[in-house]
Amino acid sequence: MSPHRIIVQVIAIALLAALPGCQRNTSPAGPSAGSLFFSSFEETKDISQWYGVSLESLRHDTPPDGGELSAFVSGAFVLPHAYSEFGPFETDVNVGLRCWGKSLADTGVVLLHPTDNDSTKLELKITEKKWTLYESDKNLVVRQGQKLRVEMNSAISDSGAMLIDLVDVYRIE
Repeated sequence: MSPHRIIVQVIAIALLAALPGCQRNTSPAGPSAGSLFFSSFEETKDISQWYGVSLESLRHDTPPDGGELSAFVSGAFVLPHAYSEFGPFETDVNVGLRCWGKSLADTGVVLLHPTDNDSTKLELKITEKKWTLYESDKNLVVRQGQKLRVEMNSAISDSGAMLIDLVDVYRIE
């Protein structure tokens, strides 16, 4: 093989290795425009705003642009398995809910509801065995003075388990 051809091959290999997209993005996607609550489980503040999520419940299994960590939620008979509350809101607001989810065993659910009314809610059923973006197809009206609760519940059995990442509660104009 000629020296010229070897040099061309070495340059080609170096260029291919340097192409973007050859490495996994370890920085999580940020909150959407109009985001009221966002959690990517990457930083201490993400974890500290949740009850039922700890460093021990984080996994190195994430969706595209999910950073490095997701929350592992396992089943049990006491609900909710994990939750976070925020608010109160100064004015009435319409909100939506989206997150990435991956079912490991059975079906899980991510819920959003006012803390004083759990019958009015948005519900995302986590059913797919691969990372899937779930988004509510309707909105939730939150009244002035109300607080919201995001819940993550795996199946109501010891065998239920799911991974959740990039939880986003956002304003709908």
